[in-house]
Amino acid sequence: MYHPVPIEQKCPPLARVLNEVSAGRFGDGGVYEPLLNTIRQNDYYLLTEDFDSYIQALKLVDEAYQDRTEWIKKSIRTTAKMGKFSSDRAIQDYAQEYWNIESTKVE
Repeated sequence: MYHPVPIEQKCPPLARVLNEVSAGRFGDGGVYEPLLNTIRQNDYYLLTEDFDSYIQALKLVDEAYQDRTEWIKKSIRTTAKMGKFSSDRAIQDYAQEYWNIESTKVE
């Protein structure tokens, strides 16, 4: 039998974030209640599983950003190497492979 663990027990930091959104800290919290309830009740996207590692990754980004010279180098390298993974290419592939449509040149 499935017994879900309340989000307050499983991932207290995420529970605090959801409560802040519900309380209207970032605007009308009621707008987000349907989404927040899916996280609280089902966590279909498994946010509670990844939230702590996500926060740790953000801390690493913050640390890396402190070295401006290295950050700029990394930014340039990332941009230069992302050609194959551009959103334009991804959208075009998706359109052709899944929707069976061809692109049209816009002039």
